[in-house]
Amino acid sequence: MSIEHVVDITSIAILKSAIMADIGATILPVSPFLAEIERGEMRACAIAGNDLSRTVVLCSSKNIPLTNAAMAVEKLVLEVANKLCESGRWIGARSLVR
Repeated sequence: MSIEHVVDITSIAILKSAIMADIGATILPVSPFLAEIERGEMRACAIAGNDLSRTVVLCSSKNIPLTNAAMAVEKLVLEVANKLCESGRWIGARSLVR
């Protein structure tokens, strides 16, 4: 397999449009594409034989206190991430937060 062109697209919406137009392919987690995959508009193939992983973190400054709004967002992000992991909806993910 040869690669003729490499393009870096940082917008998921633009990336989806490019894939739907059969302009290319991507190596990404399946989660941003679940709806399209479930509707049969896209397909996903597992990459076998390789141990691919990434750690997703939520960061904040240790020198600047979080506002009440930022604390609420942090709490919500952690709750949603944990629910997605526990339900299996975030495919292949596991929470490191206890």
